[in-house]
Amino acid sequence: MTLEEKVGQMTQVDFSVIGVPEELNAIDPIDPLKLEDAVLTHHIGSIMNTPYSPNSKALPIETWRKMQQTIQTVSARSRLKIPVLYGIDAIHGATYTQNATMFPQALSMAATFNPDLSFKAGEITAREIRASGLQWNFSPVMDIGRQPLWPRLWETYGEDVHLATVMGTRFIQGHQS
Repeated sequence: MTLEEKVGQMTQVDFSVIGVPEELNAIDPIDPLKLEDAVLTHHIGSIMNTPYSPNSKALPIETWRKMQQTIQTVSARSRLKIPVLYGIDAIHGATYTQNATMFPQALSMAATFNPDLSFKAGEITAREIRASGLQWNFSPVMDIGRQPLWPRLWETYGEDVHLATVMGTRFIQGHQS
């Protein structure tokens, strides 16, 4: 692996780097030339779908599958043929997929004190993102939410270490089942 390939494999880009501008209302949200440049020239290792990228709205399962296939087809043309990872922020369900189940945020889930509910949410979320062809979820957030001024406190299970550990672990176990 060349130095450039190593650096590329450690690089994660936002979807907007490979996406078609949203105002074009494209059927396929991926710009093939941008994708080829990112994967074949810059050797990127992963792509993150973010709430602020052109691909931030809920898409049909078929569109997600087509996007994943497009990305993997291009990565298969690279010298090392290493698949590109695609990460989704399904922190309270597969909300980027049309007709998916939306769950309460982690902080609200912790307020239920119900680890079995967290397990079930993890299980359903995993099934729905896999049905979309997605394999990497940036969830749960296992940080301890102690600073209320942090703008994403709601992504945590709160400030109680034991409760956050139990709820987050059950969510992960649901993902793995």
